[in-house]
Amino acid sequence: MKNFYLFFLITFFSISLGAQEKSNNVAYEDTNVRFTVISDGTIRMEYAPDGKFINQHSFLAVERNYPAVKFKLKKGAWIELSTSKMKLRYKKNSGAFTAENLQISSMKGLTPAFVWKPGMKQQYNLKGTTRTLDGWDGDKCWGHKADLEDGLLAKDGWTCLDDSNNFLFDGDADNWNWVKTREHVEGAQDWYFMAYGHDYKAALKDYTLFAGRMPLPPRYAFGYWWSRYWMYSDHELRELCKNFENYNIPLDVLVIDMDWHQVDVDPKYGSGWTGYTWNKKFFPDPKRFLGKLHDRGMHTTLNVHPADGVQGCEEMYVDMAKEMGEGRYYADMLERMAQFELTLLDWAESAAKRQAETPTPAVDRTWIQAYNAIQPPYNEYGVQEIGDEIRALREEGLTGGFMAWNAACSLTKLEELRPLYEALE
Repeated sequence: MKNFYLFFLITFFSISLGAQEKSNNVAYEDTNVRFTVISDGTIRMEYAPDGKFINQHSFLAVERNYPAVKFKLKKGAWIELSTSKMKLRYKKNSGAFTAENLQISSMKGLTPAFVWKPGMKQQYNLKGTTRTLDGWDGDKCWGHKADLEDGLLAKDGWTCLDDSNNFLFDGDADNWNWVKTREHVEGAQDWYFMAYGHDYKAALKDYTLFAGRMPLPPRYAFGYWWSRYWMYSDHELRELCKNFENYNIPLDVLVIDMDWHQVDVDPKYGSGWTGYTWNKKFFPDPKRFLGKLHDRGMHTTLNVHPADGVQGCEEMYVDMAKEMGEGRYYADMLERMAQFELTLLDWAESAAKRQAETPTPAVDRTWIQAYNAIQPPYNEYGVQEIGDEIRALREEGLTGGFMAWNAACSLTKLEELRPLYEALE
């Protein structure tokens, strides 16, 4: 899983996270406040109650070094920081940023003009995206009025991004940079203010200066994509492509929906919604089928729903288990269930390792499985199984407390477990 996210980050962000140095554009810094000029239209504003500013890369801000920017700084009772697009005023030694001690106003020539203070809300956000287009018809989703989430840009001419509680990268370039929880400091603020008026293109460019550059998608990705949720065979899809050619309709990407993989699986492995093994009934020779499409100059994508992972019914399950489990795997699910004690030891060891690597307020809590699953396979965990889980965790040194997932949702289950908890106290 870690490798997947690393691939995602490397693919979508052209960044270098090895060095975690202080930015070279700090315009003002005192014990608790730091202002960094990223561009003439973007300023980073930090308030650190403990005096410790964040120089590490964050999930939002993967760049910390910026091009040279012209700005003016005046020091006095009020700190004034000006660029060609905005003027920032902050009352010195007045604490956290509020509407009383901080304001940013647009410079002459930037339209629309604005005076921003903390707490102000945008009135004309141009909106962003949504998780899925399933069920959408106009501005309704499944028949109900639905709104898009707020986006980066707004006709107000400004945007303020709050990065105060976002994840950081650990800066371990030798072992791959990975995310870590930002240490919580009560009252800490880490904001990025962007002033752009109606120059949205400039705003996007400024955004890449701290959020990282994104490579342009390939040309075919802007073409025509065809998709339909239907149980097609390879022959039917090839005929479909011929019809597009006959009608002179360019087709760039063929989306092959989820029935390309096995969906009728043993309930003990799940619903079949997730799958990675070709359905040879519909696609007897997948390699040849994809090759024919590529010969036509087409690109293809397979629809997957990876929520359930790689199950024991998949052709590549054993190889995947070897890769993920460092050699401790089971070629058959029944055998795996029979080896409950060993898998439990693996699980407890992994839980202890995770909590040791990522100290958070949850370090004193470990989730135990005390529930009956809401979908197949309908696992039932009784007193013996849950007791084994807790004992295995304690043997690995996790003694701070345990939380039972979904256990409290069932009073019957809770009463069933009460003797166990009393015996362990």
